[in-house]
Amino acid sequence: MSKQLKNKHILITGGAGGIGQVIASQAKDAGATVTLWDINDINTNFKLHIVDTTNEDAVADAFTNLPAFPDVIINCAGIFSHLKPFTALEISDFNELLHTNTTGCFLVCREALRHYQEQLTIINISSALSTKTIPLATAYSASKAGIDSITRSIAAEFGDKNVLAVSLNPGPVQGDMLDRGIAEISELVGAPKEAVEQQIREVIPSGMLVEPDEIAALALVIAAGKIPSVQGKQIHIDGGFTV
Repeated sequence: MSKQLKNKHILITGGAGGIGQVIASQAKDAGATVTLWDINDINTNFKLHIVDTTNEDAVADAFTNLPAFPDVIINCAGIFSHLKPFTALEISDFNELLHTNTTGCFLVCREALRHYQEQLTIINISSALSTKTIPLATAYSASKAGIDSITRSIAAEFGDKNVLAVSLNPGPVQGDMLDRGIAEISELVGAPKEAVEQQIREVIPSGMLVEPDEIAALALVIAAGKIPSVQGKQIHIDGGFTV
């Protein structure tokens, strides 16, 4: 991408996670200034601030303490867990997924929209499961569908105010989060992890898991302002899972 993001300040929530770290690295290579927010502290070459994005006051304070307001916000913060049959899903499970994934995204977007000046790009990392769900993923799918709805609402209300809002909806992404999900399913159904992963691959026409690099590359093309007509859209990166 050369230096197409020079002079851009990109804020990444969930920046300590696998997708967040890859986006941060590619953004830096493209010339951007990168700030990371995460609830976890890790060793990183980027400015990392400990922020609980599900806490309204913490989010407001974190924006206040930024040395410069971001041009682009990429919401990666989220969890993939509580994979259970519908009737076994506890309300606490359901609420945790919505609180972490959906409420956190809403709070960051709302605070950003309250304070942005001339223009803003918001890229929300959603999931292909928001559109085509699978057994055992009720709460996760609902939480990501909520993120898609938030994205569309921002586009409808702020699209004429120099705000671009887009959801990226990957299929199963290679990395630790998917590995933990596979382990949950494996334990629940009593099948080897390798068999669970193979079943996942079999419902993807390409047979391939999504690589974080793919998500990062697309996110940064959007961040660079190259395709403004994707306003409010859900863009699937899923190997054909939702066809």
